Amino acid sequence: MQHWLRGGVEDDRERIADLMRFGVSEAEAKAFVTDDAPRPAVFGVWAGNAEVLQVFFRLKRQWRLHPFNGKPVGLDHTAIPPTLQLMGIPRRKWPGLFDQLAVCENTVLEGRG
Repeated sequence: MQHWLRGGVEDDRERIADLMRFGVSEAEAKAFVTDDAPRPAVFGVWAGNAEVLQVFFRLKRQWRLHPFNGKPVGLDHTAIPPTLQLMGIPRRKWPGLFDQLAVCENTVLEGRG
């Protein structure tokens, strides 16, 4: 998911961490990730992240921008409820999606630092 939120920018840290979760040593993971093998062109999305990504992409034009430098400072949160409503997402799911959207928002903002 972080691949999508960073605008498709490659980040080997996530790959290394994933390999280490499966018992690969850090040195082996770094060697595997940093080799010159071609990278896959297709990136999957876990089923648990699909809905929040759909909402996040619908909100792509709802960023508040800094008045002087024009950089994004966060999503316009007033746009979230009507977007969820128009997408037909049940109200009981809104709190969880709001929390997931905050993670998405922070990931994008951290990647622009």
